[in-house]
Amino acid sequence: MSPKSIIQVPDDGIITDAMRLRLKQKRVELGLSMKRVAAELELNWATIRKWENGQAVRCSISNRRRFERFLNGDYDHLFQDKRLQARPAAGKPQGEMAEASTSSYKIPARATNLPVFVTRIAAIYELSSNKPELQAEMQRQFELLTDAYLNKLAAKA
Repeated sequence: MSPKSIIQVPDDGIITDAMRLRLKQKRVELGLSMKRVAAELELNWATIRKWENGQAVRCSISNRRRFERFLNGDYDHLFQDKRLQARPAAGKPQGEMAEASTSSYKIPARATNLPVFVTRIAAIYELSSNKPELQAEMQRQFELLTDAYLNKLAAKA
């Protein structure tokens, strides 16, 4: 993440647009669902959702320090360590993605960039959670892409 200014929640707890934007950017950058951020910060996931979308205009005094610390990257190392662990972004995967996630395929140790791809795909999928048609299109495109690469690999073998 590029260096950014330190964000402080004011004494009145008002959440600014800059704070909302930083919250969403950090969450997506770290590949985290709202539920995951909430669990790690010991908050209700609806609190994170309301902070991001502007439904909550204030941050309670009991949550301010954790909110500030998350926005300023104080917890990034905790999330980055956990990025390599397989955790569903939001509930159980559905449809064809569920079948792929339950396979016994082992990820090779040499696939060091794989968590970045998986995290990015999961973040995009979660961001489109209110648009099932986009999620279905993403799944379809992903299957077409992976099928094409598997066919290329089979042709070279």
